[in-house]
Amino acid sequence: MENYTLALITSLFSGIIATAVTLWWQNKSEKIKLKTEIFTTLMAYRFNLAHAESVKALNCVQAVFYDNKNVQEAWAKFKQMVSKQPYIQQEAIDAHISLLEEISKDLKYKNIEWKKIKNYYYPQSLVQEDEENVMIRKAQAQMAMSDIRNDKSI
Repeated sequence: MENYTLALITSLFSGIIATAVTLWWQNKSEKIKLKTEIFTTLMAYRFNLAHAESVKALNCVQAVFYDNKNVQEAWAKFKQMVSKQPYIQQEAIDAHISLLEEISKDLKYKNIEWKKIKNYYYPQSLVQEDEENVMIRKAQAQMAMSDIRNDKSI
């Protein structure tokens, strides 16, 4: 009877430990996956800080990296630079690169530093397409405003 009780207790105990370890590992893996997704998105859109995907990822940094003081400080500095009036684009870009650098350190990526982050691919054809899209949106907005004015005058 004593062996049966001991076997039952050790079975329960090992099952509880295995479950706890599995849950801990899944939680840790999910956090790393989320951090990696944010970093990947920020790297992918670093040529355009105002891109919708980049903005979404940036707005997650504070919550996802809540436990990393250096990332939090880099995030605060970045927010300060993009909110600064007058807006100085190079300062914002530099603060963004510093943030990416701190996130890469949090993820324990080696050899991802300032020079490598600063060097990105942004082909001229995409620059032109983005500029054309902006012009089209402005023209559409002007037409809509003109239509509104014409409707009011009737």
